[in-house]
Amino acid sequence: YFTGKFQASDLEATRLCLMSYAIGIPFFSSLRIALGYFFASQDTRLPFWISLMALALNVVAAWQLSNSFGAAGIATATSLSSAFQSIALLSIIGWKNRSFFNRALALDLLKIITASSGMGLITFGIHRLIPQEIWNQSGISLIKIISLGGLLMAGTVSFFTLSSLLKIDFGLELLNRMVQKLKKTFKSNPSN
Repeated sequence: YFTGKFQASDLEATRLCLMSYAIGIPFFSSLRIALGYFFASQDTRLPFWISLMALALNVVAAWQLSNSFGAAGIATATSLSSAFQSIALLSIIGWKNRSFFNRALALDLLKIITASSGMGLITFGIHRLIPQEIWNQSGISLIKIISLGGLLMAGTVSFFTLSSLLKIDFGLELLNRMVQKLKKTFKSNPSN
């Protein structure tokens, strides 16, 4: 983002907004799952009313938080309203269907949170090893691309390693699919 007319203050404002939106990612994701449950159950009224409440919360929170935190306050309000909507819908699903939340699901969620947190800590630690001057350079440079690529690779490898150590089924399954796809690609293209 630090290119063209984008100044350091713009970069900081963008960083704060992205961090605020990142907090809401688990809620945005789980919201899609929860809504699917209600649509499959042909119950669209309850999600509608909860969505209206979340919208009202978003408007009030954005108005209040933007006075203190600017654009980052609006992003935080969006994450908060998504958290409210997601937690409300998932709570109703759990109340309606007692077998939905069980010990296995809770254990899987704990493992995923652990692997994701570990990945975040590892990439943050590696990021701190990269000299700040690289990120402060104006424009796009090869060293920035290599640094960012290295961080992405470290994040991916650490997540799949932690998934494997924690025996997270979806992580192992996804990794196996990727390996199989790579094997097929290299078998069909011997020139690589």
